Amino acid sequence: SPFDARLPLSLSWSPIIGAWLGLAVVFALAREAAQARRTVLDANRLLSERLVQRESELVASYAERQAMQRHAAVLEERSRIVRDMHDGVGGKLVGLRLQARQLAPDALALAIDDTLNDLRLMVDALDTAEDGLEEALFAFERRVRPQVAAAGARFDTHYDHGCNGDTFDARVVLQVLRLLQEALTNALRHGRARTIVLSTECDAATGGVRIVLRDDGVGMPADMPAGHGLANMHHRARTIGAELHITSSDAGTEVALRLPAAMDGETPRNPPDMSM
Repeated sequence: SPFDARLPLSLSWSPIIGAWLGLAVVFALAREAAQARRTVLDANRLLSERLVQRESELVASYAERQAMQRHAAVLEERSRIVRDMHDGVGGKLVGLRLQARQLAPDALALAIDDTLNDLRLMVDALDTAEDGLEEALFAFERRVRPQVAAAGARFDTHYDHGCNGDTFDARVVLQVLRLLQEALTNALRHGRARTIVLSTECDAATGGVRIVLRDDGVGMPADMPAGHGLANMHHRARTIGAELHITSSDAGTEVALRLPAAMDGETPRNPPDMSM
């Protein structure tokens, strides 16, 4: 020792002090590590919360964008239907007016009824454009029941409510309603049906919908000309990318329309069918 040469610098209790100092260092390092861990955990928590919030904002933004696109598509289809209404129904009424004196009263009445039915179908398609295919079929059912009852027949329905019919736009819905009206008219006028059944089935394999109109009438003769609306029915099915199968016998007729699953609400973009 610089103060006393007889006093050694090594103390007998220095190991104890060293141990305490070592423990203090260890505790200090552990506390620093714990603090760093808490900081990391807090940062991760804040990051997770911000990610969740951002994902929610993105989901809401995507849903809003989808709703806007769907609304724009509905407006586009409504404009298309209105043009169809003006050119198709209006043109047919003008033609009937010019031919009124040449047509027999029964033929004139049938032509006017067909035109009115088509006009009602367009109104149904406009009213249910944003509600989907199922609501359009409900509206079609309510509208044709009096027509079927007036013909002395019965109208039954069986719907598979698990089908995703909301993906079909107003143009597809209108063509489906027109096709069903044509089939119903054939069943009552030519098939003399007593019972007509409208049903829908979900196609689990493709995600599409199968719509069937079945009657117990006398069927269609094999040589029946296309003027009875069969050509129009097949044309309507093709314009919306659907498959139409018609089977007929003396026990009745079945009209089956298979609609493929729509992708993002899109359907084949063919020129609109202006025929009545």
